[in-house]
Amino acid sequence: MASALRTLAPGGKPAFVGRERELAWLREQLAMAANGEARLALIEGEPGVGKTSLVREFLTEADAQGWQTVWGRCSQDSGAPHLPFSTGLIPQLVRAGLVSPDDGDSLAILRGENLASIAAGLADKTVDLANRRQMIFVVDDFQFGDDGTRTLLRDYFRHLSELDRRSPLSALFVVTHHPPLPNDPFGITLDQIRREPFCAGIELEGLSASEVHELVRVIEDATCEPLLLETVMEATRGNPLFVREIVETLRRRDLISRTDNRLQISSTFVPVHLPANAPASVGERLGDLAPATLKVLQTAAVVGEHFSAADLAPYHASDEAETAVDAAVAAGLLAEVPGGFAFTHGTVRAAVVDSLGPLRRQHLHADIARSLIDRFGASPDHAIEIAEHVLAAGDWPDQAEAAAIFERAGDAGMSRFSWARGLRFFEAVLALPGYVESLGRREQGHLFARAARASSVNGDRTRCRKWEERAIDALQEAGDIDGWGLSLLSWWRTFTNVGEPIPDDGAYEAFAAAAGSDARDVRAQLLVHRAETLCFARDPNDIAAGEDAHAAAIMSEGPETRAYAETTMGLIRNRHLEPERAITHFLSAMEHTQAIPNPRIKGWGAARLAMPLMQRGDLSGARAASAYARDLARAGDDLSNGALAAAVFHSIAVSTGEPELATMLRDETATLARRAAYPMANFILLASASWDRLLRGEFDEAADAADSWAQLAGPTIARPLQTLPRIRAGQAMNGSEPGLRLSTQPVDFSSVGAVAVAAEVAEASAAVELAERVADILQPVVDRGVYFSIAPPLLLPRSLAIAMRLTGRPALAAGYLDIAERVARESNAPPEVGLVAFERARLLAALAAPTSEVAEAAASAAREFRRLDLVGAAELLREFAAAAGVPASTSGLQPAPDEFSATELEVLQEYTRGTPPPGIARTAAHPLPQPSRTSPTPFPAYRRPQPEGRTGIPRRPRRRHPPIGSSCARRGPRRADHPRN
Repeated sequence: MASALRTLAPGGKPAFVGRERELAWLREQLAMAANGEARLALIEGEPGVGKTSLVREFLTEADAQGWQTVWGRCSQDSGAPHLPFSTGLIPQLVRAGLVSPDDGDSLAILRGENLASIAAGLADKTVDLANRRQMIFVVDDFQFGDDGTRTLLRDYFRHLSELDRRSPLSALFVVTHHPPLPNDPFGITLDQIRREPFCAGIELEGLSASEVHELVRVIEDATCEPLLLETVMEATRGNPLFVREIVETLRRRDLISRTDNRLQISSTFVPVHLPANAPASVGERLGDLAPATLKVLQTAAVVGEHFSAADLAPYHASDEAETAVDAAVAAGLLAEVPGGFAFTHGTVRAAVVDSLGPLRRQHLHADIARSLIDRFGASPDHAIEIAEHVLAAGDWPDQAEAAAIFERAGDAGMSRFSWARGLRFFEAVLALPGYVESLGRREQGHLFARAARASSVNGDRTRCRKWEERAIDALQEAGDIDGWGLSLLSWWRTFTNVGEPIPDDGAYEAFAAAAGSDARDVRAQLLVHRAETLCFARDPNDIAAGEDAHAAAIMSEGPETRAYAETTMGLIRNRHLEPERAITHFLSAMEHTQAIPNPRIKGWGAARLAMPLMQRGDLSGARAASAYARDLARAGDDLSNGALAAAVFHSIAVSTGEPELATMLRDETATLARRAAYPMANFILLASASWDRLLRGEFDEAADAADSWAQLAGPTIARPLQTLPRIRAGQAMNGSEPGLRLSTQPVDFSSVGAVAVAAEVAEASAAVELAERVADILQPVVDRGVYFSIAPPLLLPRSLAIAMRLTGRPALAAGYLDIAERVARESNAPPEVGLVAFERARLLAALAAPTSEVAEAAASAAREFRRLDLVGAAELLREFAAAAGVPASTSGLQPAPDEFSATELEVLQEYTRGTPPPGIARTAAHPLPQPSRTSPTPFPAYRRPQPEGRTGIPRRPRRRHPPIGSSCARRGPRRADHPRN
């Protein structure tokens, strides 16, 4: 295939011009992959800049080294699903014997309940393939993939990133793409892919003047005079495709001459007006073709990127088609490929299509659609291809036939997870007013409901609202109870989970009255969803709604509905700080899901069980529940439940003083919550991360995490956690300043941790009124056996003891402090053991106890703080000891001369490695680090900046890539059992 960079030298040998830096970068990625570290290389560039040619040149080298190469590409025309896999990877898997050679069986891997499971299966097969022989998988023209293909590739790369973290993977993945436009869905997907740890990228720019000179020399077998070179560079900015077209344009206009193998401008006195871009230059060249040749080319361009003689036969005589194709190949517009012919570049095909008038274009689409209908009929494999041509043909003579074609294509698009296409075809049906009016209300309702579902999964809430309202009205009027109830449920699930009003009771009552004893399962789901919405809205009526839903779900025959109801009731009881009841409901939900094969449903109760276990002080049980839920989520690729389980596990790790485990879980939760867009996990994570950093004396980072938490928790709940780091850092003078007010709502799961932090604020600022409010709130909570908050993780009896001491009730303070010490030791929570000892020292000092007793308690706290590297808590303890008159020589109170915090040690270690230290403070927008690679320790370490010599691209909000050679975030070391170690 002809291209901008691969041309024929005078001797007939293929030549490649320039791109030495880019090739060197690709060789480096290949070397890392050869060493067992999989890489994903993104190559961005304008059309015609030579992305494909660069990759093909690179693959020539890789082939010589023994790598197996797989080539896949995305097409904007094909209706086939997931083209890079169906035409690239899967045939290779068949050849390797990893997939059945039968056509139906080979494509079965592309069928599944969701894209995540399909991606997981493809990733596992890819690892098997790479383990047999090192491989390179190229995805060309990623920007042309439909939304289903883009999402599948994104999930595929995510799974490969996770698999690469677990074991060596000798594979390189290369993706070429155009620069994304602002707010383009393709650009959003691309940014998500760029966040993967094994991803790097470059931006391919135009050739330099010397490289353009060499390209012209290769094309024309002559050198280029400076004035001609300047003219070409000014017109093309080094775009190789445009360079070829401009040289051809100048020759065609007789504006260049050849003297002694030197090319020059024929006349320097005549102004040269050149085409503005490559398509315009190609369009000018098309004008020189014979009309018959151009007519055949136009038909071929409408057929698609690739075509055969059989595709042209219905529209052109064989001799006419042969003559036109031969002329186009000679002109460099077409190239022969396996199975037929293809345009030499997408720009050439686009210029040919643009040369068509609107009426002729519509007639061609209509003729091609009719030919495909005659060949394939109602085959779902060609439904999208046929519908695209029918849609482009304009008014179709038979509306009923067009509607049937569009419905088949819409269903095909939805089944292939191409939701945007599905929505476009369903709306094409609804745009046929005569056809829609001819339908009954039931059929109309179901059509509206399909359009609403396509709009919902496509993220278009405005369209979803419109079609859902019309579906509910039509199905209600038609008396279709099941359809009406499902549409109402879909409405509630779409619009009440994003902050809109609580579901309308009147709508449910009308449905229930019409349904009677029918549609029990749908009625129960409606009630359960309403209760869940009230729970997340912190509505006081959620308990009553949950009990009604639970009673209705018991009568349901579906285990999913009963599990959903039990999970929702568990969440409601957990919100109201009733851990025993919550545990009962979550365990019941787990029982109901045992017989359900879907692993995501199995995670409903399991992922939430750890929360009430932690509330009642059973950290070991909560730890086991979180670990089980994480394993379950990994098995089922359940991002939401996996993120929630990891977030709760992080709170447990903070409470038990395990910094390495907490770091790993923080990274894991941040990754999963970002992928799943699950705010509940972030709510727990940000609060616990802020408290952890506060104890370690990292006040800026703690404040940043608290500020991010405020965006989820709201300013009233988050204010204590935002205030405390600033008080500790000396940025705020007191905790009674305006804005620090505890919520007037009854305390619940969301706010109890903030109330506990408010006790620390009251202590730091001597705010007695605030302490009284804290004591009033926490005393009934602790008295009924709730001992730990989760977001952030604090021991509530200790916080209550602080409030009691500040309000002049030392006896009660001592009693709650005893409870706190017992729970902390039984739960194996060393940080809280130290904090309880610290509070006991403060209580003894307030009671004017002997200095020796205060010193003993302070020393006990100091030993725990030093052992756990809680620098912030240790410094606060030293300040208290100095003010209380505790001797400075007391064991543990003074830091050793060579004692450093974990953060300081991290910086020093970076300097010893010869690498720049990482930024210590996190910004509010990015408070958490990205996930790291596995390390020789049981859990990953922080990712560090990449040392000099590595090349790549750092992940950043903007989409443009830096020059080659800029630093890229390096993943942590591999496990100790890796062959390279």
